[in-house]
Amino acid sequence: MKLLLLTILIFTISCKNPSSTNSNDLKNKNNLKPNYDRITDRDSLAIETRDYMVIPDVKVNDLELANPESILKHIGDLKDLMIEEEGLPHLALANKNKKIKLTLISFPGSGYNDIYQFMIEYNTDAKKIKAISDNNFITESNLKLGIRKYEVLKIKGNSYTMSEEGGFEILTYRISDYNSSQFLKKYNLPGYFMEFNLKEDTVVKIKFGFDYP
Repeated sequence: MKLLLLTILIFTISCKNPSSTNSNDLKNKNNLKPNYDRITDRDSLAIETRDYMVIPDVKVNDLELANPESILKHIGDLKDLMIEEEGLPHLALANKNKKIKLTLISFPGSGYNDIYQFMIEYNTDAKKIKAISDNNFITESNLKLGIRKYEVLKIKGNSYTMSEEGGFEILTYRISDYNSSQFLKKYNLPGYFMEFNLKEDTVVKIKFGFDYP
């Protein structure tokens, strides 16, 4: 008889609190972090454990950061072309009509064809710059000179910082937390940035790549 009463009491208590378990289950589900191991390719290169994600670009046309094979295939060996006297080793190239300039930037001590930063800007350089067959210089997320600020935000989101320098508005995206970034760990480099110079809400310069260690 006592056993029967105890069973009825336990059943009654559990029926009065059906939402308790569901509430806890929902709370636990909401606290689950994304399983980054199941994310592949470019989407996996975003990763900072914050309320937002920065998805980095690593390409301009067929050229890719930290991929010397892409440089050799589409431009050729840069060994005798890199300029090392002014800042980081670099080489400037022009598009087909020579109106836009792409600068390939390397790091001291790395291979000549190891490019870690790209810079796209209008070609106002009086020096003669080698032109290649590309009509324009465009990143894999379709970022290029001449687009409007709202287009950048639509593509890259709102996780940026804003500053002003030399009459330009500078919009910067950054990945800097190495410990929580699969992207930085993949390349074994300390940080990544993407910087846009804007004039009257129009992109006039794009520079992106890895921080120099």
